[in-house]
Amino acid sequence: GAIVLRNSGKTTAAKTVAANSDNTIEIFVGGAAAATLVTTLGVDNKDVFVIPKVGQAMTVFEARAIGTGDVFLEYTCICD
Repeated sequence: GAIVLRNSGKTTAAKTVAANSDNTIEIFVGGAAAATLVTTLGVDNKDVFVIPKVGQAMTVFEARAIGTGDVFLEYTCICD
């Protein structure tokens, strides 16, 4: 399967309020002590990141919002 991660560009789950342009989401892989930045999902172009061949080891990925205010991370799991 695969997981698709996307910066929603919104500050509410209802997607009614736009996020600030500096609200990016950083995606890390690895444990908390040795996490490595994989990509940054920006608001302006609503970046998308696809993680292919995902099994049950999704605990190795972490997300962190940066910037001012909240922003929602959207995800879609495509199972095989």
